[in-house]
Amino acid sequence: MMDDDFLYDADIDQEEIDKIKEIQGDALKNQMRNDCIHADLVRAENIIFWDYHYSARAFIMDISEKAWFKKRYDVSTIFLSSLMKDQRVHDRDFERVARELVIAYNAYYNKNPKFSYAPISGEMKNLYRISELTKDESRAAKFFLYVALKYGYTFTRKVYPHQIQKQITTVAKDGGIIEIDDIKEKQFIKYDGDSFDDVRFNYTDKRGRQFFESESSDRLYLYIDAEVYGRSSDIENISASISAWKKKKALDYYVRSEKSSIQVVISGDAIRRMKFSRELAQYVDKQVSDAVNSYSVWMVKAKLVETRELARTVKHMYVPQSEQVSNGARAIGLWLWDLIHFGKIKQAEAIRRILDAHFDHCRKTADERALRRDYVLAAKCIKQRAVLKYTS
Repeated sequence: MMDDDFLYDADIDQEEIDKIKEIQGDALKNQMRNDCIHADLVRAENIIFWDYHYSARAFIMDISEKAWFKKRYDVSTIFLSSLMKDQRVHDRDFERVARELVIAYNAYYNKNPKFSYAPISGEMKNLYRISELTKDESRAAKFFLYVALKYGYTFTRKVYPHQIQKQITTVAKDGGIIEIDDIKEKQFIKYDGDSFDDVRFNYTDKRGRQFFESESSDRLYLYIDAEVYGRSSDIENISASISAWKKKKALDYYVRSEKSSIQVVISGDAIRRMKFSRELAQYVDKQVSDAVNSYSVWMVKAKLVETRELARTVKHMYVPQSEQVSNGARAIGLWLWDLIHFGKIKQAEAIRRILDAHFDHCRKTADERALRRDYVLAAKCIKQRAVLKYTS
């Protein structure tokens, strides 16, 4: 290998050369670190983009198909608009100010960290005294908070098909760029109270109050101290706890205490479904590690900043850990869905339109089965308001 010392001035001594090399090495490491953070954030932003588009279509369908939801939305909009008018809010600022009202209402009533939403610096410009809202205004704010929690976005104004379709066809074209600036202005927490995954979590707030659910005999409860979790013995201890629960014995590990910051709830069905305790323990450990990571960032960060910790946290929350689906394939699936559901076109005709499109896309030379697969995935994602994989 050629020695690179010839690149340096002959009058510089070896010690100075070593220092220069060290500085260059550190700069390279920092660049690699920044590239890694950027890549994680780009992946996360891609998922946020698709999450929004699936959720927006679910919202549009609920408005059009559920009479009670449309009525509540329309009535709540009347009172929200009246409140904005009283506050002399300009129409161009309506969605921003209405969103701030939802955030303020959430902060006033929801003390549980699971529902915590900390606005980024400079986001809150209008201050609302929630206690001074009229009964109708409070009811409207509560409904729009329900909407924000269900769909993950503050849809304080209706979303129409033409507003979201163009973005999808743009991404479907080769080189389509994902933009989420407008989406971030609507983004909120997404919480589905009707679902129960194999593992879920409850948390302690920043004042030490434990928002833990009451224990049920059909679920295993583990109590984690987020500050010390991550030891090599954790998988073995989780496995031992699962085995003890099966035998209806008292647990030796992860017992509730004042230091417990996370309550891990494992469904009995998940335990019975998996034959080996260690296999489930490895899965639970991965879920707990992600929850600890997210919780630790929430506890420390007052606002969102682009750090490795944030990149990891957002990726854990939004990015499936295997079988990534390309942006092009997701765009084709939504394009098909839009043609069928918004355009009222039969599936076979919609597929022909996409295959005959005048521009190139990732399915231009594919067979119809690939497009049907993309459509089925899009339909599932919309129904569940989630970013899923083909194997989900």
